[in-house]
Amino acid sequence: MRRFHFRFQRVLDVKERLEDVRKAALGQVVGAYESERRELERLHTDRDLQVATERPAEGRVDPGLMNMLADYGHRLERESGEQGEQVRLAQALVDERREDLMEATRQRRTFEILRERAAEKHRKHAQRKDLALLDEMGGQLHLRRQRADADAAQDKESAKGRREQGVEVE
Repeated sequence: MRRFHFRFQRVLDVKERLEDVRKAALGQVVGAYESERRELERLHTDRDLQVATERPAEGRVDPGLMNMLADYGHRLERESGEQGEQVRLAQALVDERREDLMEATRQRRTFEILRERAAEKHRKHAQRKDLALLDEMGGQLHLRRQRADADAAQDKESAKGRREQGVEVE
């Protein structure tokens, strides 16, 4: 019997490679997103610390230090806003890459389903051929037995007829 050959195997291979490339791209983008998100968290932590140190302790207040702390707080707020935008852009890119991966996976899966159906069709066809061959062999064996039985019966009848005629039977 012939081996199963899927006619779209090369297309399936290309779809699998494309899916692998898309997985790698998603992994890179997720890594960049996580890095941006950690930076935003660091800025928020720095801002919280800055707000806590901005409040003067009991005693003298240095106006120059207060101005520096206020400027630092404004800078952290600005950087935090910019970083928040970077995180949103990174999240949008992650969503886009994830959608690309899902589409590549759907396409690969479509060809896998086609392959499974073709393999099942091939298997059923092979079973039908095997069954037809077995039926043919069984039919031939039955005919041989019938002929052998008929020949044996005919030989028996011939021997019986010869005995009745008085001819010696071997």
